[in-house]
Amino acid sequence: MSRSRTEIVRGLFGDWGFVRNWGRIGSSSQQRTDWFETETAAKDASFDLHMQKAKRGYE
Repeated sequence: MSRSRTEIVRGLFGDWGFVRNWGRIGSSSQQRTDWFETETAAKDASFDLHMQKAKRGYE
């Protein structure tokens, strides 16, 4: 079984981050942050990832 989590965060310099955490339950997880100039761009990236996963059957 695996888990994943996403969130949008504000950076120190006015930028926005789309943070993803994933991994197997009971082991250390991996994390990736993609930085964007606007909150809208970060939210669009989150939505795009969600749609890609939905097309592959993930919930």
